[in-house]
This record gives sequence, C-alpha cells and structure tokens, in this order.
Amino acid sequence: MTAPPVSSLVAALRLVFPPSPGYVLHQAEEHAGDRFRTVVGHPMFAGVDGLTTNGALWINLKGVWDINLAALFATDFLAPGRGLAAPYLMLVNALAHLAIGLRTCDYNAGLYAAILIFLPLAHLRLDLIQASLGLYAFGLGVSVGIRLLIAIGLNPRAAHLRQ
Repeated sequence: MTAPPVSSLVAALRLVFPPSPGYVLHQAEEHAGDRFRTVVGHPMFAGVDGLTTNGALWINLKGVWDINLAALFATDFLAPGRGLAAPYLMLVNALAHLAIGLRTCDYNAGLYAAILIFLPLAHLRLDLIQASLGLYAFGLGVSVGIRLLIAIGLNPRAAHLRQ
C-alpha cells in the first residue's frame, strides 16, 4: 500500500517525525541505568568497557539525531526519497539488536523497542515514500555505513583496553 504523492514538507514530517518519539523510547530503554554501555562492553567486547559515556552520547547525537535532522531537510528541500536514511537507520538498528539477542540468547538494552517500535515504524516509513531504487540503496548504505563507523570506532578502544 503506497500513499498518494504529498508536498515535500508533509512527506518530510511523515518520514522523519514519527521515528523521533520512537527513538526517545528506544534510547530510554537502552540508556536507563547505563544498560547499553554494559551490553556493548561485556558481550560485544569480551568484558572491556569499549564504549564511554561520551561515546554513547556522540553516537546518539551524530549517528541518530543529526541523521534524522538531515533526512528531514533532504526530504523537504530536495525530494521525499532523499530522506530514506531515517527509516533505514531504524531498521538497521533493530536488526542489530535482534542479531545481538540471537547471538547471546539474551535480552539486550533496546531490544523491546527495536521489535515493537522500530520494525513497524521503519516498514511504514519505507512503504510511505515513493523513490527510485537508487535512493533506497543510498538510504540503506548511509545507515549501514553509520553502523560500520560505530563498530570501527569502538574496536580500537576495546583492543587497547584488553592489552
């Protein structure tokens, strides 16, 4: 089911705004009691503190909120399909939480919101915006790239702490 064409501002708000409250709930689940850093530090990096508090803040500011803001502007000023990184960011994040859960056979901070909020919202957002295959690929590439940059940035710190 695809929505009819809409103005770019309305499309921008439909694409980017609904995920924002979802991210607030997700980040509350992740970061209350410093749970996310515990999850990242222990099972993902063999017990070392691979992620600092400042690192977690910067990941969320730059890797979530700035990307969503850029997607809002790209959708409004360029074209609705230019903001597809926002829903793909939710989808990639949800899949990462699911993969960690399957790998550890345990709950990880953010898993419930990923399943209950991110997967449905990402699906609805991706279905709502009409765009070329290239723009879908670009949005997915940006989201996967951000996830890889986070992993690449955390691995050297964890390796250094293990020495």
